[in-house]
Amino acid sequence: MPAFFPIDIFHLFGMNIPSQLWEAFTNPRPGDPFSLSDAQQARFARLLAESGQYLPGSFASGLPRDPSEFSKSHYKMFEWSLVLYLYLPPFLHAIGAPEDVIKMMEHFQAGVRLASSINGCTEQQRVELAIHFASFARLWEELYIRDYTALVDRASISIHYLLHVCDYIYWHGSVVISSQARCEREAGLIKRSVRSFKSVFVNIMNNVLQREHLRILDMVLGDHLDSEREERFRLTVKLTRAHRALTDDEGTQQDECIQALVDQEVLERAPQKIVIRGRLDLPSGHMLRG
Repeated sequence: MPAFFPIDIFHLFGMNIPSQLWEAFTNPRPGDPFSLSDAQQARFARLLAESGQYLPGSFASGLPRDPSEFSKSHYKMFEWSLVLYLYLPPFLHAIGAPEDVIKMMEHFQAGVRLASSINGCTEQQRVELAIHFASFARLWEELYIRDYTALVDRASISIHYLLHVCDYIYWHGSVVISSQARCEREAGLIKRSVRSFKSVFVNIMNNVLQREHLRILDMVLGDHLDSEREERFRLTVKLTRAHRALTDDEGTQQDECIQALVDQEVLERAPQKIVIRGRLDLPSGHMLRG
């Protein structure tokens, strides 16, 4: 299945499974081992409102709304991520949730953290995330399905898909490459690369092949030239009339530099008129106006 339906990491980890877990916790079925009471949901909503205002802007672009009230009305991915991964775990500990429920959530979070790392994962970490997701799925079935056909709707494709994440990473290197945002960017690149609409598919195929050839060459040859690349001078600021004139001290330093260049025979003689052209960044980190 993962080979035919690529994983969208943002929908899977940031919407589908979080919304399903919240649904199970807030709309219990007979025999469920744990659920959030109305009082606990109200307490959790107050927690989001009180602590959310102190959340650093680097965590999210806004505060999460009360999921009990807004979870079924376009609740956003960043809100689900904040609720499920940041606020709910310590809240479950605080209210004394069953150990198996907390352990189930911990396995899910650990697997998501390994799978979605921007630095990728090692082979050992790939095996670990497979264990975490399998443990989560097993506990989910034991706690919230319990071999009852009436609860089979909880055995969703999203939960099952977690069992294939490790294989998908093995095949493609990362689950990030198949996210909806990444695919839309790639589609945009392909569209812009088409120069002729006479043979569109042939044109696209050639462009994709050329890009893949360059990518493979980069992987084979490596990026060994970066550290040996010669440091260059960079003209970072182009001076205009809006810039201030040199101070007396700066003018004296400029005259001394020019005289030093003359003494070293870099210049034949000191110029009669000096034209200020810009600011030059030297490899040493110093800056020169010249």
